[in-house]
Amino acid sequence: MKSALHSLNIDISPRRKQRITKRHVNDLKVMNGRRIDTDGRTDTFPSNN
Repeated sequence: MKSALHSLNIDISPRRKQRITKRHVNDLKVMNGRRIDTDGRTDTFPSNN
């Protein structure tokens, strides 16, 4: 199952020069339990179970 992050990375191409906003990151947090830091790396949050 592909993550929402993977889809986002496809949508945000250098061609479009689109920025990842805080809102995008927050949406990813909700969907994926991950955040994108400034280097574009992803860190997994501890699960809330």
